[in-house]
Amino acid sequence: MSTSKITSVFLTLLLGFLGGVVLYFLTMPLPWIFGSLLIIGGLSLWGRLKLTIPQNVRQAMLAVLGVLLGSGFTPHGADNLGQWVYTLGSIPFMVLAQIFCCQILLLVIMRKYNFPTRFFGGAAGGLLEMTLMARENGGDDRAVMVLHTLRIFLIVLLVPLYFRIFEGYTPSSINSTTGGLIDLSLLDMGLLVGAALFGYLGGKLTHLPAHAIMGPFICSALVHYMGLTTAEPPYALIVFAQIVVGASLGTRFTGYSIRRIKKLFFKSFVITCLLLSIAAGFAFVLWKITGIQYYALLLAFVPGGMIEMSLIALALNIDVGFVTTHAIFRAFMVILIAPALYSVLLKIRTMTHEK
Repeated sequence: MSTSKITSVFLTLLLGFLGGVVLYFLTMPLPWIFGSLLIIGGLSLWGRLKLTIPQNVRQAMLAVLGVLLGSGFTPHGADNLGQWVYTLGSIPFMVLAQIFCCQILLLVIMRKYNFPTRFFGGAAGGLLEMTLMARENGGDDRAVMVLHTLRIFLIVLLVPLYFRIFEGYTPSSINSTTGGLIDLSLLDMGLLVGAALFGYLGGKLTHLPAHAIMGPFICSALVHYMGLTTAEPPYALIVFAQIVVGASLGTRFTGYSIRRIKKLFFKSFVITCLLLSIAAGFAFVLWKITGIQYYALLLAFVPGGMIEMSLIALALNIDVGFVTTHAIFRAFMVILIAPALYSVLLKIRTMTHEK
């Protein structure tokens, strides 16, 4: 790695850390990932500084977060699995509702864009997957990428603010439940490192989606669910991992013109509000039916990214296993449903000769 590249990485991490410090003292939930995202995202749009996070560093820190999120699965976590049937079973219906409502909305506010752009821009799945699908079907992949990047950015911004301002939650859970490296026994350290390494390599070999975090997450969940350990990664490492992930999200804005962001910001904001409203509605109904904590359901259904929502759940002492499992299933259902639904709607449009 060249000296200039090392300098860029160091500058990115330093600025991300400073952003996290500010939000930490403001007692915002998820300050490290949120603070680094804000400052790096803003500076990336400015374009005067060369900011970057190497892919291997990002993947290593995703593995750390995967192990952390997997620690949310405990032996007594299966007590309420019977209720998960209702909540998991409702996700396909919520995904369909979100896609259809977004299409109606985008037909009004994005009429100048073609159908593939509107469809995949309004399907709240993985940013990379929806962007690639838009490109393959003749859509404006750059517009789709901006829409989804802004959606994730806005949800990561709005959800913690909601909990902080209206619910009075403060970020105490991660800090209070994780310790330092010296607090880990050799057995605990071996199990955590093993979960990260074997999970990462296993996920890569089996072509697991998002293998850098999903592999370690699965291994850590199994280790913790079996009661082999209750340990979590050291707090300092968790903070560093969040800064890296937040900064890497912020660097996505590199190369975007501010004019293009302004053009799509309002559209993305309206889409985000619609998606949040539908998620909140489903969460409220299922809370009444199952009695599962409303805030757990809300974070499980919000299309803001599995990592971000699960970390918010951890910071707010909400069932991480529940949120993570539902967030993964929701993302899977979007990737499964969106292409099939697109083909059906495209045939209908062709038959009706709609532009």
